Amino acid sequence: MVFLRAVAFCFLCSRATCRRLNGESDKIQVDSEGIDDYDMAPEYTDVWTNNATLTSLESDAMGEMNEMNLGISDMTALDKEKLIRKSWLLEAQRKVNTEGCPSLVMWCQPSRNQFDGEGGFESILITREKGWLDKFKVLSNSTNCGRVGFEVFQGGKLVSYHKNVAITTLYGLKILREITEEEADEYDNEEDYENLEHCEWLRRRPFDMRHAVECVKHSQLCEMGEATAVPYGSQNAKDVSIAISKHGPTSLTFGENSTPAVKIFADALEEKEREKLNGKATWETCIRLLCEYKGFKKAGLKLHPDRFLRMELTEKEKEEKTKEFKYLVNCKDSLKGPDGKELTLNQKEHRDSLCYK
Repeated sequence: MVFLRAVAFCFLCSRATCRRLNGESDKIQVDSEGIDDYDMAPEYTDVWTNNATLTSLESDAMGEMNEMNLGISDMTALDKEKLIRKSWLLEAQRKVNTEGCPSLVMWCQPSRNQFDGEGGFESILITREKGWLDKFKVLSNSTNCGRVGFEVFQGGKLVSYHKNVAITTLYGLKILREITEEEADEYDNEEDYENLEHCEWLRRRPFDMRHAVECVKHSQLCEMGEATAVPYGSQNAKDVSIAISKHGPTSLTFGENSTPAVKIFADALEEKEREKLNGKATWETCIRLLCEYKGFKKAGLKLHPDRFLRMELTEKEKEEKTKEFKYLVNCKDSLKGPDGKELTLNQKEHRDSLCYK
């Protein structure tokens, strides 16, 4: 019986799982609760599930937020956006650390057209619930969140996404694996596999929220790649997901002048575009872009003009990608990385030291 199960599993395994079974993967494997059937991305060295680490980060972020709200710090829109992202991510981490299997609300990075009011924004509701094995356990703190689902909203509506229907229900992660497998036959989607390996962490209790940010960069989730975790307190997570897909997270304001968070993000995008137009590589923008693309090498796979032949792009989109690629070349040539060489962040340890800081 055990032999038959093993044979059946080998026939049904995903590419990532078969790679692991064949000894080809160097990813972390976690033998826990029966949910270690798939490769997982390496864990962060300063893991945020450690409450001492999290408390220290929260204290630092709170101090910066107070300075921003009181207007005593000279922050650009990009500085404010970065601080908001981190503060919200830390707040979401606290919820993940202290509650059972809370859902997550992610706001996908808007395009200029979306900020201008075209089609609304995009958000993703990530649902997390106990798997069937965990539901039989008496001690709730010994369980994991084996069932992970994704619901994509745009302009307040649940939408179909790319080639597939919306990845809903408790088995969304399973469907995402299947879609990734299918698309591997059509084009090189190695980056989707890497994002998927971050998604596997969402089944753990607790897990580092930075994995969720990397997870939704999957091509079937956030179209622009980047995403912001939005804390929702005691509100209903789905209601918040729908609301921010209509108007953005406008309810959160800062300081006496009450600048809506969505306006700060819009101003930050404008600032980024101005910098690209000027062509002058600044450390902050270079780091943000290289972190977003996971290094210069992977950025080239998406932005280099030679890649356009395999993409369905408008002339304007080609122009924007070419401009961004040239900007990153400027970053590489004019700035130095942690190792004193060209700034590329191709190595994970370099990204870990500079991203999310």
